[in-house]
Amino acid sequence: MSPDVSRTPTALKLGEQLSNLEEYLIYEDDGNNVMSGLKSVIYDSHEESSLYQYPITFGAQGEPYSVLNHDVREIEVVDKIVYITTKYVLTIFDYDSTSSVDIWMPQGVELFDSELVYEDDELYAIAFASSIGLGVARIQLDGFTDSLSTWDWSSTESINSIATLQVSSSNSHIIGLGGNGSGNVFEISSSGLIEITHSIGEGISNSLSLVNASVNDIEHGLMDGDLTLFVATDVGLMIVKTDSARDTSTPEWRVFFSDEDFGIDVSINELRLLSSGSVANPAEIRDLMLDGPSASNPQVLWFGTPSGLHQLKLVDNVIIHSGLLENPGTDKIPSRELNDVHSIYSTGQEIIIGSNHGTWALSGDYTNVYQILQEETIPGSIVELATISIDGNMTVFGASSPGKYSNLELIDPGSNDSDSDGIPDGWELGNGLDPTDPWDGLLDFDFDGVDLDQSGDGIIERLWTNIDEYRYEARTPEGYNSTNPQVGDTDGDGLSDGEEYFGFFYENSNLWCHYSIQMEYICDDSAGQSANATYLAFSNVDYGTDPTNHDSDGDGMPDGWEIENRRWVGSTFTGGNNWSLDPNRAEDATWDADQDGLVNLCEYKWSLIRMQAMDGLLLESHGESPSAASNWSTSDPNNVDSDVDSLPDGGEAVYAC
Repeated sequence: MSPDVSRTPTALKLGEQLSNLEEYLIYEDDGNNVMSGLKSVIYDSHEESSLYQYPITFGAQGEPYSVLNHDVREIEVVDKIVYITTKYVLTIFDYDSTSSVDIWMPQGVELFDSELVYEDDELYAIAFASSIGLGVARIQLDGFTDSLSTWDWSSTESINSIATLQVSSSNSHIIGLGGNGSGNVFEISSSGLIEITHSIGEGISNSLSLVNASVNDIEHGLMDGDLTLFVATDVGLMIVKTDSARDTSTPEWRVFFSDEDFGIDVSINELRLLSSGSVANPAEIRDLMLDGPSASNPQVLWFGTPSGLHQLKLVDNVIIHSGLLENPGTDKIPSRELNDVHSIYSTGQEIIIGSNHGTWALSGDYTNVYQILQEETIPGSIVELATISIDGNMTVFGASSPGKYSNLELIDPGSNDSDSDGIPDGWELGNGLDPTDPWDGLLDFDFDGVDLDQSGDGIIERLWTNIDEYRYEARTPEGYNSTNPQVGDTDGDGLSDGEEYFGFFYENSNLWCHYSIQMEYICDDSAGQSANATYLAFSNVDYGTDPTNHDSDGDGMPDGWEIENRRWVGSTFTGGNNWSLDPNRAEDATWDADQDGLVNLCEYKWSLIRMQAMDGLLLESHGESPSAASNWSTSDPNNVDSDVDSLPDGGEAVYAC
């Protein structure tokens, strides 16, 4: 292993050894070295400390409440039910039944935000901002969601934040915004389904796209008598008067700053100045909260920035931040840490602030604040807040951001596996895992497991987890140990790592077509339909291949190409049939199932010629343009005449490759 040659960041990244200095930098985590996850305190508690860290479900021992993931994105409370949206999981706490439930998202789905959906003040669904657009789950009378298989997904662009639009309609209208002007307005029916997906107004889209803004939060409510959309971004606060978010209204940047010149005036004079030494964008808006005597009558908009807590008075459009809105700090905690605000929550009597150095609170409401309260702090960089009343006491939930590392276990320079998850620290760091998270070995970051039942429910029945990827041992001399946990197809052969390891190739196999014993090619008969059912019923028909070697049998044809073009032989598929191609049999390179005079290896090589032409590599030598090559037929080892010109493939290729 190559050592670190110097202490510069570049040299530390190049050296493969995990030096003591690198381990210290993991521990320090740019100042965010507090254990991440969901925590709570009880306000006005008579105990010395009421701070509680909710355990990870994998390691919870007899605890009634636990979360499956430490990266909390949203917390919402209804009566005695708490909905905790994390990166990969929705966790629900039920304080009536003293229990919690974890709901894994479908493989490939990452959650960023959530919003409870009401009809006539009755909760009926919960919506999610996700990597595949909007997700909606119907909520039952007991507060739990319907089965994951019934959830509806928009399958649109990734969205960061969502909010309910205050419009009169038989459907609920949810706006979702992402990065660079992307987003939609979704109509949710009373049955919890996405009925209509609308484009957002061009004014909103263009304004966000122009400055390449990433959306952090959204609010919609009255401002000076007009329904107004407030959008918090990494470059400022955008405001637009609109009912639907789909009209032609033109937004304005109430607060704005960027190092790039977009032709928009800098507007940060009303913000508190950043602390000395801060490199944050002074106009970054992390969190928004409309506040007033009722949800339909907001008077102020609270918002948090890297410099502190701010209040926009909606009646006269004035921003304030001085007086008690600024935390002066203590002898031990500098004011810049407490005024680096990530989240805001109002109980009606207190304003709770989540800062870079834990929570603090103000006595008061939207009309005035009176003093900084001496309440117990939830430590960490607090990015989400919520409260619940239990036995007359107010419990405050806070989500401590993981930063780059979770710090669920501290990095240990005396151990090669600090978090005891079975994966060495250096391998985790080099492959995008967290050496301080004991549970990331059980996750599947690149979603390369296999869907055994093919039911369309999005659930992967057989995972190829991060620890599986680390433990993998090469099956062929040309392969190597460990697959890549960040790449679903390590060897690039067109088959996922899980498919190759488990030998489950249903999604890449054409079972509808087959050869009879007399080598007659048959498609779409009853035998083909039965073959699909049989394959799924057995689920272990095939031998696995090597996910670190694109050509497991070394016959010159990639495993993925062989699986895609193979056909079973016989009148009935039993699971033990011969195949016209087999990625574990090198001799199949010389087979010729379609009997066109062109063996399988040659059929594959002719397909490469087409790809070379499409890449422009044959333009100078043969005068073949990429556009013309895109119209060529692909050489098919199961078709005597691939290009349908009445000439057999072998004859056209002069039986050579």
